[in-house]
Amino acid sequence: MEIIRRKKILVKIERRLIAKSCESDETVFCEQCVREMVHAQLAADLFGISSREIYRCIEAEKIHFFETEKKQVYVCPLSIKTIWENGFDAFEDSREK
Repeated sequence: MEIIRRKKILVKIERRLIAKSCESDETVFCEQCVREMVHAQLAADLFGISSREIYRCIEAEKIHFFETEKKQVYVCPLSIKTIWENGFDAFEDSREK
């Protein structure tokens, strides 16, 4: 009789990326989360989604955002993270109803 041994290896990778938008010198803070907001395009790049998806979330009032006088849109990464953890698919399903 042949003995088969199996091992499970769990690898946890934590990644932090610090990026600063060069488009503006403004620092905008989310009033609800009291966190620094990031430019909408930068948020899309960080989360690996399209900027259009960011704007859909803004239109659906799913994420915190702020538009400056210069028409620059900033979003709260914490509110995007909440949607990210629940899956953007859940957001898509609720939008179709």
